[in-house]
Amino acid sequence: MPWIPLVLSVVAMPTTLDTCLAIESVGRGGRIPFPTDAVALQFVNGAWRAPSAGEAVANRTWTEQKANKDGWFEGRPFQGGYASFKLDHARTEVVLMNAVGHNLAYVNGELRGGDVYGYGYNRVPIKLQRGTNNLLFATGRGRLKVSLDPMPKPVVFNKDDVTLPDIIDGKPETQWGAVIVVNGSEAPLSGGTLKATLPNRRTETTALPSIPPLSIRKVGFRIPPGTGLTGSSAALNLQLTAGGQSDSFSPSIRIRKPEQSRRETFVSAIDGSVQYYAVVPPTKPDKGLALVLTVHGASVEAQGQAEAYSAKDWCWVVAATNRRPYGFDWEDWGRMDAMEVLDHVQAKYGTDRRRTYLTGHSMGGHGTWQLGAHFPDRFAAIAPSAGWRSFYTYVGKPRPQNPTPMEAFFERAVSPTDTERLFDNHATQQVYILHGDADDNVPVREARAMRDAFAKIGKEIGYYEEKGAGHWWDGDRSAGADCVDWPPIFEMFQKTELTRFVKTNEGRELRFMTLNPAISGRMDMVEIRRQEKKLEPSRVHVVDNGSTIKMTTENVAAIRVFAGLREIDGQIVPPPITRAAFIDLQKVNGTWKTVTASPMQTGPFKEAMQRKMAFVFSTKGTREENAWSFNKARYDAEQWWYRGNGAVDVIPDTAVRADTLRNRNLVLYGNADTNAAFATTKLAAPLTLRRGAVKIDDRNLEGDYGCLFATEVGGGMVAVIGGTTLKGMRSTDRLPLFAAGVAYPDWTVFNPNVWSEGIGGVVGAGFWGEAPLWQK
Repeated sequence: MPWIPLVLSVVAMPTTLDTCLAIESVGRGGRIPFPTDAVALQFVNGAWRAPSAGEAVANRTWTEQKANKDGWFEGRPFQGGYASFKLDHARTEVVLMNAVGHNLAYVNGELRGGDVYGYGYNRVPIKLQRGTNNLLFATGRGRLKVSLDPMPKPVVFNKDDVTLPDIIDGKPETQWGAVIVVNGSEAPLSGGTLKATLPNRRTETTALPSIPPLSIRKVGFRIPPGTGLTGSSAALNLQLTAGGQSDSFSPSIRIRKPEQSRRETFVSAIDGSVQYYAVVPPTKPDKGLALVLTVHGASVEAQGQAEAYSAKDWCWVVAATNRRPYGFDWEDWGRMDAMEVLDHVQAKYGTDRRRTYLTGHSMGGHGTWQLGAHFPDRFAAIAPSAGWRSFYTYVGKPRPQNPTPMEAFFERAVSPTDTERLFDNHATQQVYILHGDADDNVPVREARAMRDAFAKIGKEIGYYEEKGAGHWWDGDRSAGADCVDWPPIFEMFQKTELTRFVKTNEGRELRFMTLNPAISGRMDMVEIRRQEKKLEPSRVHVVDNGSTIKMTTENVAAIRVFAGLREIDGQIVPPPITRAAFIDLQKVNGTWKTVTASPMQTGPFKEAMQRKMAFVFSTKGTREENAWSFNKARYDAEQWWYRGNGAVDVIPDTAVRADTLRNRNLVLYGNADTNAAFATTKLAAPLTLRRGAVKIDDRNLEGDYGCLFATEVGGGMVAVIGGTTLKGMRSTDRLPLFAAGVAYPDWTVFNPNVWSEGIGGVVGAGFWGEAPLWQK
């Protein structure tokens, strides 16, 4: 039966779409760098067209689907498949698309961000053309709902994703909040201001960043001191003025007593966004108290995590956010968030750095293993509860059996995710493992495997299984929830102080291993700064016998050591160049030499996305090339906001200056012929990406290629997402750049057929300073 398109004429009421064509999954996904997808390949090749009922793709068939009475589509096509809506519209008009349950959307071929976790606040402005429009949704977890709402005016607030601190009674201070501004106009929104006013008539006005056309941006703003306010909450009036438009609303901000748990905010150095953490203050606040950092499970807010703990008289309890309830699984930017919160709180409250502890539940249990292993000199003790070890052991990330050389190479790129490879770094930490033996979410085998690993090396740890307990449990043995606020854990914390050396028959020994110094290279008096072979294990072993301190290294090219070191790898330490507490050493032809300074290793690719990065779209290409560049940058910014509560400047290449990299990293979209920032930043790398060809060392590849690479430039990092042609550029569109458990090396070149062949479509990849790996 032929499919009759839904005819829509938007009126001043929300319109929920109730009929679509849908198809089950036509590819293979998961936490892999190159998923396959037959529909994505159609877009890459420029071959996509709206489907008809009964049409087949990759042995699947498009079928008509109806929403239920509440507007939800459900069933197998909505579990990783696609839903297509064909709309006939009476006029050209900008509307708000409010979709829930999708990974992403194509609006007349333009990519827009999704709402796979069903938060319900991902409303983006889209332009419907007069006549036929096509909306295509890549579906997620089994449900999809799509509404189109009128834009009441060109510039409005999205009121549903507000980041606010709490006002602390008796502690007046200016704080930061953040709210989404929707630019529904077809021009950049510049020169805007946001005025925040409390009932005490105190006001703060903040200048807003530029917001691209038909896009959203979560903007930070200053909140005035809450002096004299009483009660449990107050209305915070927000007044937006921009582009000749205005909007206002008044979210409620909590007022808390100093002894109550609370939310605090800060401006992140990762991207300049406003983030929050939750605090359970001690019953007797003072300088020099201990600090317990707690990391939450999937779908949990930091505020809820903190409220599961009772206040202690000897420590602060602080819950970081992972950037979102699902966030990054406490890896990548989730890991950065945890450590940024730790640094912030230690400085603000003057806690005792020797008494800093780490705990977490479920995904946060994994975060406890991850953070504890990467940063063993920051946590005296760790205590995962209901935690899983790694993506390989719990969520089913495939570990290739008999991998090809290219598969093995990409496993090397993602090596920091493999918690158990860092197991030796727990040697100086006290450990307590807690789990319910009937946990139907995270199997108890995860806890038992780590318990057995410690037993194998003869290390005593605390271990307890609650009989009959599931994933979250409370036996009323503490004032909080027992599965996190477990008394034996806090008893262990209270009597433990940080130690970095282990006593042996030879004296004191320090051992440390890193898989990437750009993530974690420091252990007390030693900092690994560069590796001989990137993202392979690098180790140091220090022995202090009371009279001489010696060190041996493995896979270390540059290192910073304390001035008292006498011997390294059997060689007398060269005299320092300057009088300082530390010496920088670099290995030259197998011999350690003293240098003035040794730069820290950077990379791989995703590590460029920090340091207040900006996404830079092209203006020097063809109309089609520039449109792709802008749409891709906007899509990545929407992903960054959704997954990481983030905010990123999306700017044209003409806005980049020669000194921009002094203060921030850049992500450039396109190639050297389309994006002027390639020249402005004097981007020089062993890889040259131009229209029609990419050159790596002495190999010149002509044709359709997609490309990712990141390199050091001018004191910062530049990442490139682009291609030699439009087809090559489009092949980067849906790579899972922001997914935890996925990584890319310093550079990768691939054919568009990666969307049918997966990693088999990768032509070459490499780390700077090493021989490239080529694949036929």
